[in-house]
Amino acid sequence: MKNPILLLSFLIFTQISSVKADSWDCMSRDEANSLVAYLKDNPFVFDYCDCCDDITGENDDKPMGQLIKIEKMEIVACSYDATQFSVRITKSTVVSSLYVFYGIANPAESRPDDLEKYDKPWNISLNYCFAMIGETSTMRLYQMIGTEAEAVECSGLSEFPIPKNLFEHPLKKVYTVFYESHK
Repeated sequence: MKNPILLLSFLIFTQISSVKADSWDCMSRDEANSLVAYLKDNPFVFDYCDCCDDITGENDDKPMGQLIKIEKMEIVACSYDATQFSVRITKSTVVSSLYVFYGIANPAESRPDDLEKYDKPWNISLNYCFAMIGETSTMRLYQMIGTEAEAVECSGLSEFPIPKNLFEHPLKKVYTVFYESHK
């Protein structure tokens, strides 16, 4: 590029965009223990990288999230910080794939590449997994366990998936009971 200001602006933008979508999966031992305790009582989460979708949405890609039931997990060492820990999900079931528009999740046919992550153990993300609070509200997992962080400035998820709107699934009844008990 001939214009150094344009080049510098481009480099700054790409750095901000890449940081914006970083998954937060490492935490202290106490935070990991709190997260495991929380997820044992509240096994349904909505795994949705809303910051990723803010970027992909610019390309007219449909933002996709997954309603997950967490069945087994373990605390492991963080892959990039020896002083931190991650909560690895060793068994989970995708209850529903959903497109997200303006914070509202709508059922959709899953794309195979959206589900690959869940075929093997995966680390849960504190900033891109949402939990249900109250009748329709959601909160990021880091907020559910009381961890302080800078505010995430992405679109978020404004309401947890409504059971009657989901496609049929063997866990739909279990999810409906969970959903009703949190209203």
